[in-house]
Amino acid sequence: MPFRLLVQDRRMPLRLDPRHPPLWRTPTAVQFGADAVAVVEADQPWHTRLLAVLEEGLPAEHAVRVAGAMGAPAAEAAEFLAAIAPALRDDDAPAGEQVMLRVSGAVDPCVYAGVHDGLVAAGVRIVDHDHAPLIVVASHVLDPRVTARLMADDRRHLPIVATCSGAEVGPLVLPGKTACLTCVATVRTEREPWWPAVAAQLLGSPPPPSSPAIAGEAGLFA
Repeated sequence: MPFRLLVQDRRMPLRLDPRHPPLWRTPTAVQFGADAVAVVEADQPWHTRLLAVLEEGLPAEHAVRVAGAMGAPAAEAAEFLAAIAPALRDDDAPAGEQVMLRVSGAVDPCVYAGVHDGLVAAGVRIVDHDHAPLIVVASHVLDPRVTARLMADDRRHLPIVATCSGAEVGPLVLPGKTACLTCVATVRTEREPWWPAVAAQLLGSPPPPSSPAIAGEAGLFA
């Protein structure tokens, strides 16, 4: 029974789920996540060392062996891994959304970091391949040349635009299925004829004052 965790698929890389970070109740007791999906005693040096490794991830088939190299008896290592299983995720599992995160134009680094951390906190994996939906972070307004290129590439994309008053998220654009951002701008221009002139002046202007908290909430909402 204590080896059940490792039999699921020993080749899968395990890591701590960022939605359930280790939170220390006492110097030796740790819970995972605010909702305490797992609670364990971690009173041995190898416990904390193994948790540190699991934050980066390691193959499941090597987990007990790595713990053993840190001084853990095999049975205790397997029991510990089984106890924290609810706080683990395997990086090859199909569950969970994957997105690519990119910046367009000048963006405050704190805004980018806030969006990134918000996505990770929501269980989204940030990847770097062209098949994943793209989240584009911009300031004031997204360059229409960028949106045109994304449409030409048939790329799913979601804008997150930092403004002086907060952040605008969306709409999600599915080329050929939903309205594009040019369509959205056209509708806005019908309502606000001055918008193209204003948008042209905003392009390339310095980014607005950053609010990492708002950016993080935007990442969670996305």
